Amino acid sequence: MTMRTNTRTFATMIAVVATVAGAANASETAQLKRAKELQWSDIEAMPGGKFTALWSEGNAGAVLMRWPSTTKLPSVTREHDVHIVVLAGTVTFDIAGGHKQIGPGGFADIPKGIAHALGCESSGECVFLMHAGGGKQ
Repeated sequence: MTMRTNTRTFATMIAVVATVAGAANASETAQLKRAKELQWSDIEAMPGGKFTALWSEGNAGAVLMRWPSTTKLPSVTREHDVHIVVLAGTVTFDIAGGHKQIGPGGFADIPKGIAHALGCESSGECVFLMHAGGGKQ
């Protein structure tokens, strides 16, 4: 069974990524955390989906995402660039009529204004780093 979320839910989740600025790095000190020290939050309307804020840089930020298998989100067009590095599982990308699966070690660079849909089609959960906001230098 494929889990679906509505466009509003996905937009809200992505807004968390873009607005993490200032929240993840409230101080000017180094942050060193083991995996067990990360504070995970649930993603509304995605049972089993979780995220944790990692860092911020101006109006951009990064989160670590954990999505359950068979997650499929609707297409969105963002007003900021998105960079994704897949750490575990198989993250799917539907862009410009094409479908691509990316496994651990793969990455995606999606410029603002490009419609795309993300999903997780692995037998286990997908874990990936998502950096959003700001612009390319």
